[in-house]
Amino acid sequence: FANYVFPSHGVATGALVPSNLTFDGKGGEPLDLEVALKKVREHGLETILFPRDCCGDDHSPSTLRLRSAFRFEFLEHPGDVWNSFAQDVVMPYARGKVIGGAKVYYDGTSFLGMEMMALVMGDITMAGGSICFVLFYLLFHTRNLLVSCVSLLVMVVSVPLSWVIFSFASGVSSLSLASLLSLFLVVGLGSDVVFVYVDMWRQSTKLMEDEMQRLLWTCKQASKASFATTATTSVSFFANLCSVIKPLREFGVFMGLCVVMVWAMLSLVLIPLFLVEARCSRRRCCTCSRCNFCGDCCRRRQSQRRKPGRLSALALRVYVQGLYRARRCCFAMWIIIAITALVWAVAWVQVDTDIPDVIPAGHNQDGLKKAASSFLSFKEAFYFGYRVSPLTADVCSPFASSSSSSGPAACALHWCEIDRREEANTTCRCLRGAETSGCGAATQANVVLRLVSPSPVTA
Repeated sequence: FANYVFPSHGVATGALVPSNLTFDGKGGEPLDLEVALKKVREHGLETILFPRDCCGDDHSPSTLRLRSAFRFEFLEHPGDVWNSFAQDVVMPYARGKVIGGAKVYYDGTSFLGMEMMALVMGDITMAGGSICFVLFYLLFHTRNLLVSCVSLLVMVVSVPLSWVIFSFASGVSSLSLASLLSLFLVVGLGSDVVFVYVDMWRQSTKLMEDEMQRLLWTCKQASKASFATTATTSVSFFANLCSVIKPLREFGVFMGLCVVMVWAMLSLVLIPLFLVEARCSRRRCCTCSRCNFCGDCCRRRQSQRRKPGRLSALALRVYVQGLYRARRCCFAMWIIIAITALVWAVAWVQVDTDIPDVIPAGHNQDGLKKAASSFLSFKEAFYFGYRVSPLTADVCSPFASSSSSSGPAACALHWCEIDRREEANTTCRCLRGAETSGCGAATQANVVLRLVSPSPVTA
């Protein structure tokens, strides 16, 4: 709409009054609002620029929302050029833009997908922080850099491997945005498997000396314990196959495959990795001071060092004794809490049947959805066969007679100028040439003379 309020003036050489206006928003002086609205209606842009309940035949309308529309044409590689132009130019410029107190919301071809991908990539960046925390805790628990790094790498690699299997089995070549967040769950579930295997391998040092027997015992005990949790978790995801919602089915199958694959890959990698680490530790056994995967001599050192502290043992003993003495009260308390929560949920919780809104509050797409609800959709505004309106409009000559082809009746715009020093109620009249039909019944006619001079003119 600003293009029509601030048009460029096409003034010929030696002329004072413009002969045409170009609606490009590059003018320095605004048009009268009524004139701008009239040209907008004549060009068929009212449904594009204004809300549904705005303007109509009102000469002095008011609205809090305006919309602009732009079309771009790219002759070569339109998809790639448009995506690059939108991501590198349009979106960085318009993001969070406030002009004169007015908030700017933007939309366009593929904008929703681009912004959703930006949100997901931001979440994946946060996943990098969680991975760093998991790596730190793995190092704290295992006290072994090689086992921690390899285990974390196996967890991450299991996600694309699961996607390859899922894509081959289902024939789906596109990955939903929700599936990209599977990295959070896989890292957490995989860490549980690592902890089980590491603890079993450590415990095997107290039961047997032969490495082969230790491997067999660790594999049997750890795989059985970890597979129980893996199976229940994966089955809960695979249960989404019964859903009629396609994205939910795909997400459930993909996550179930991720859970199974991370367990299988860790089970195959950790056992030989323990053996390699144990043999490497045996070579440096004479100099090692703290080693979790060493051979016989280091195991004896570990058995001597791994004794619980007095303070922690005392605190654990007091806690267990307290639970034992108040076992009936604790059991009754948790039963009461569970029943109360269940009653409250049944009585007050309401099920939201709407599709979950994944856009955070304050985001461009969130504000755009609210603002665009008062406008016609672009498919309705840009109807089939819509043509771009002309960008120029001719201004009638102030000295042309009404009978000529360029007279007032043939002009779309009339241009009048008054001295701003005159009073506010001064009437503006356009200057025209002589009327061929005469003055009618009047015997006199008022003539307005306009003098233009670089210096003051005296009568």
